[in-house]
Amino acid sequence: MCLLDFLCFRNSVEKLCVSWALSLVEYVAVGALKLPVPSTDVLKTHESQSFSAELLEFQKS
Repeated sequence: MCLLDFLCFRNSVEKLCVSWALSLVEYVAVGALKLPVPSTDVLKTHESQSFSAELLEFQKS
């Protein structure tokens, strides 16, 4: 009987841990969806673009 009680307790703890972990994953996923998405212009570095243009001009000369 003691072994069965231990197994039942262990299953309850595992179910609680899985439930808690899934809740955390859901919370993080919903939070990530609420983040603003930057426009593509923000992701571009203007310095590297101007450097590339200068390099092309230098190569043409």
